[in-house]
Amino acid sequence: MTEILDLLPDVARGNLHRILGSLTDKAFIVRSGDGDIKYTLSGRGDALLHVLDVISEYQLEEKIPAKRDVELKYVEYWAGGTKIHTFKTETDALDHFKEAKPLAYGKNVYRAYRKDGMHEDRTIGGFKSSAKFEQFLSKPKLEESSK
Repeated sequence: MTEILDLLPDVARGNLHRILGSLTDKAFIVRSGDGDIKYTLSGRGDALLHVLDVISEYQLEEKIPAKRDVELKYVEYWAGGTKIHTFKTETDALDHFKEAKPLAYGKNVYRAYRKDGMHEDRTIGGFKSSAKFEQFLSKPKLEESSK
């Protein structure tokens, strides 16, 4: 049996389909906050039906930081599903943006990775100016936890 709480950090990041597809166990154990077995889930179908409730309970029990670390780790530039460049600094990414903006296909994507593991994607066509791109690099639209 698999402990469902061991899986929840990945599930909460949106990787549920990948996790459930790779599991070989047919049953899951869900424990309450004090460690008692709350219920078991048999099969992947039941896991899918109950997972939203489990995630919400898990998020309420976990101490989620009120503010996330927004410091930039690196930026990737993607074109048509292929990673073209990786930029380690904001300056390198900004220089690339200034060169690529007039020539690039509007659906190409910049993906900014933060030190807390979060990332945000934006299309190059979504930036009207280099100032907006700099704002994207320094202050992303990461949701604050309200729990």
